[in-house]
Amino acid sequence: MNKYNEQREWADRFHQQVMHQLKQVFDTEFVKVSSFEQDTQHACDYVVNNNTHISARLRTGFYRERYPNDFTIRTRTRYNGESELSKILAGNGSYLFYGFIDDSGQCIYSYKLIDLSIFRREHEAGNQYIHHKISNPLNNNDGTQLAAFDTTRMCSEMVIHTARLHRRKTEPTFAGWDGMFLSA
Repeated sequence: MNKYNEQREWADRFHQQVMHQLKQVFDTEFVKVSSFEQDTQHACDYVVNNNTHISARLRTGFYRERYPNDFTIRTRTRYNGESELSKILAGNGSYLFYGFIDDSGQCIYSYKLIDLSIFRREHEAGNQYIHHKISNPLNNNDGTQLAAFDTTRMCSEMVIHTARLHRRKTEPTFAGWDGMFLSA
């Protein structure tokens, strides 16, 4: 099985949970999993109301503990195909659903919904932080690269929704994870 299929199989386990959250956020029942073409060519994992395209990324608890305010976008694919970043900057994707999985590996623990039009606007306006992160990508061990963005260092209106679905008694509280709508 190739890396794409492995990652897709892992993420597919969470489709129902992601779709449930999207239905609540967008107040609709019209959420579906994207087609293979939408996923691989347009950075789209879910479609809401037939016209809102959601890119999704789920990370393990390892990343949740270390980088709770970050989100990542792949800047280079293994075989130098079109990257997630280039698709987003070209205008694909309405929002990014960026979630963390709980310690059991079975449930979405928390997530944020990022407005990609604001990300594009900030990039086009020459936001130095975004340009620096894109110009200095992180190398994965699988031949891909990604840019990691700290939401606390970016435009506050970029994150339109956050939710923490599970809590542990000993868990610290991180700024921004209060489950509130930040803008419409």
